[in-house]
Amino acid sequence: MALGILWRKILDEFIERFGFSDSFLEIHNKEIEIGRMKVDRLVNNDKSLNAFIKIAEEQLASLMKSEKGSDFGQMKSIIQKGLGFTINPMTYTVGEFYADIKLLEQQAKQNKAQQNG
Repeated sequence: MALGILWRKILDEFIERFGFSDSFLEIHNKEIEIGRMKVDRLVNNDKSLNAFIKIAEEQLASLMKSEKGSDFGQMKSIIQKGLGFTINPMTYTVGEFYADIKLLEQQAKQNKAQQNG
């Protein structure tokens, strides 16, 4: 029980600091959409929703498949190249990982703004 409480606190702190990724939110919203359609189908006995549910489930599968496309190794390489130093994965924390990603995103936005302005 204590481990579960500790894990929840760590997760809450992580979410507070870094938020949710856009892809996570997109997947979550699609799951909610599917759930609502399934409830509507049951409550109203509306079998015409089956086609819409199937389409939404296929979209969800596609979103989840694309989410699995990036891995830590690829992201580590991008960060190393962008920041110009080597990362030891055995000592690199999750907090450092996401902070470096945010930093690179900010740098990219600044570079884009400078190019456009």
